[in-house]
Amino acid sequence: MKKKFFILVCFIFGMSNFTLFAQEVFADVPIYRLYNRNNGEHLYTTSENEKNVLYSQHGWGYEGIS
Repeated sequence: MKKKFFILVCFIFGMSNFTLFAQEVFADVPIYRLYNRNNGEHLYTTSENEKNVLYSQHGWGYEGIS
C-alpha cells in the first residue's frame, strides 16, 4: 500500500530570510509503529532493522505497520 508523506523543506538565506514549502510524496515504504511500555512513548520508523532490535532487545512493543 502506498503511504502518503509530507516533506517539509526549509531553505535558509542569510540570517532571517527563508522559504518554506511542503510537498506531497507517495512511496511503498512501510512505517513501523512501536510502543515503549516503560514511558508510554511511540516510535515510528521505516527501518525494519531498528524495529527488530527495539522489539527483541529493548522491550518495545510492536504495534504493526502504520
